[in-house]
This record gives sequence, structure tokens and C-alpha cells, in this order.
Amino acid sequence: MYKLLILLIAIILIASTPALAYQSLQILFSEAESQGGYDKYIELDPGIEYLGDLRIGSGLNVYLNGNGAKVYAQNNNLIHIGVTGSNLDIQNCILIGGLGGIYFVNEASGTIKNNSISGCIDTGIKIMYPNLGAGTYVYDNIVTDCCYGFYCVEGEHPAYLGYNTIYDAFRYRYAEFCPS
Repeated sequence: MYKLLILLIAIILIASTPALAYQSLQILFSEAESQGGYDKYIELDPGIEYLGDLRIGSGLNVYLNGNGAKVYAQNNNLIHIGVTGSNLDIQNCILIGGLGGIYFVNEASGTIKNNSISGCIDTGIKIMYPNLGAGTYVYDNIVTDCCYGFYCVEGEHPAYLGYNTIYDAFRYRYAEFCPS
């Protein structure tokens, strides 16, 4: 019985070790300093795997360069990166799994370029009521295996949307919500 208990504990420790190796984007964001005109300047290390579910609140100007680092969702019900009322310039991230990849909502703005997003249950990139004055630019991204590749609201399109490669979408590669 004693050997069985030790074996069970060893299996649990070994199985949980990969989960301990991930670094949280939210913690990295809270510790980030300002640089180059950004309130938060973040450069990821491609040798480290990260956990997404980063929430960026109002009034910030944020830069996030993934440098090819992989970002996993904490679980399938959460969005990797959600921005509300702030500016985010994000590039070179690989976002895997989760409910959604990058969501800009309620007056968010910024540039989404050169990212790879795969395996989202809902949408790879969603733009809902962006800051049209500040501008939102979405280009050169690869989105695969998501319900929707790109999703926006009628009349609230990004200032620039182009050269995205979207395939294996379960519903539509590009979708537009038309409120009545």
C-alpha cells in the first residue's frame, strides 16, 4: 500500500510539472515597465511557454512582441488577450486553444499583425466597437481551426484589414454582426 501511494504521488507530481513551467501573461503584464512611448512594453522569450488570458483595461498604451513564443489558454472558456478601451500593438505571437485569440472591444485600438492563432472555440480575432478615431489595423495573421477567423460589427470595421490567411474555420473565415 505504501509503495502504491508513493507511486501515485510521483505520477501526480510528474503530470503537474508542465503546468508549473508556464509563465502567466497577466503577471508579466503587471510587472512590465514603460518604454518607447508605451505604458507597458513586453517582449516574450520564445524559449518560454506562456499562459494567456491577459486582460488589458482602459487608458493604456501597450506593446507586446511575442518573438514567436507560444501562448496557451488557461482553459477552453477564456480568451487569450482581451483589450477594453486601450491601445495594443501585438505581433509575432502564437496563440493556441481557448475560447478566443485576440479581442478588441469597447473603444480598443491598435495593430494586430504577424500572429498565428489556432484552435479557438469561438473567434481568432474579434473587433467589437473599436475606437474608430484611433484606428485598428489587422494584417498578416494566420488563423486556423476556429469557429470564426475574423469577426466584427457592421459599420465598425478596422481601419485596415488585409493579407490575413484564415482557413479551416468551422463557420466563416470573415463574419460581420449586423445589429438591427
